[in-house]
Amino acid sequence: MNKEQFERLNALSEKAINDCLTQIELEEFNKLLTSWNQSTEYNLLRCIYPSDPND
Repeated sequence: MNKEQFERLNALSEKAINDCLTQIELEEFNKLLTSWNQSTEYNLLRCIYPSDPND
């Protein structure tokens, strides 16, 4: 996930809290959230099981 996607996820999160997301924004939010969760899981697993001892 890049910086722009992360910032967009934050903006959509705020709109979700205020219950003013459109259907299209909700779909975008779900895709970005899935991407965020996958990148977080990847990074956590990478720390637990590093492929390179110099990581």
